[in-house]
Amino acid sequence: MKQLTQRGLPLYYQIEEQLRTRIDSGEWTEGVRIPSEPELAQTYGVSRATIRQAISNLESSGFLRRKQGLGTFVSTPTFKGDYLRFFFPEELGYRHSVLHCSLCEGTPSIHRLLQLPFDTQVVELERLRYFRDDTEPAVLEKSYMRAALYPVLQSADLSQKLYGLVEKALGLSLFRSENIIEPVLPTVEEAGYLHITPASPVLLISRVAFSDKNEPVILTKSLIRADKCKLLVTS
Repeated sequence: MKQLTQRGLPLYYQIEEQLRTRIDSGEWTEGVRIPSEPELAQTYGVSRATIRQAISNLESSGFLRRKQGLGTFVSTPTFKGDYLRFFFPEELGYRHSVLHCSLCEGTPSIHRLLQLPFDTQVVELERLRYFRDDTEPAVLEKSYMRAALYPVLQSADLSQKLYGLVEKALGLSLFRSENIIEPVLPTVEEAGYLHITPASPVLLISRVAFSDKNEPVILTKSLIRADKCKLLVTS
């Protein structure tokens, strides 16, 4: 039986992260049939309802696909371009409202993307981004960084651009990024922050920013309201 040890996180979320890690790592490749709900429930020592919730979330994100009478299979949900940038012109502004900045244990996928040992803490910075003087938020951002940056962030103005702050603190340049785009449905909490309903689709863009030494520095997961942005993809 696999142990779920991340305190404070719902069981279905921990299982969702573990299943997603098995997909991201290549253990489960596209087209592979994953174990059944009863098998997974036995493996993780939880109820089938908990497994069903985790699978449903991964299905909504496009990582899994159910086939009637056949089982649940790994799919490829995302478009991965050579280069992608937000089409957020400067005149729209980039004001952020900080929700929290703290140290946390992180998840296996966060540690993997930042190339950090699984037993190290990371900084989690959660912010809402607004355009112009709009009273409605456009983007909910969660950024993850190595724990050594926490003292710098505690004393910084986090309502402005994050990349410049991190570049100055570490004495490096953020040279490139890798981006994954997924259409998802927000959680009730996320929808509340964005002033939308949980039934309103949003774009989830997961971006890893790399230094000029090709080291991952910042992982940002941005939930973007569909009515607040356009994206320009160049390849």
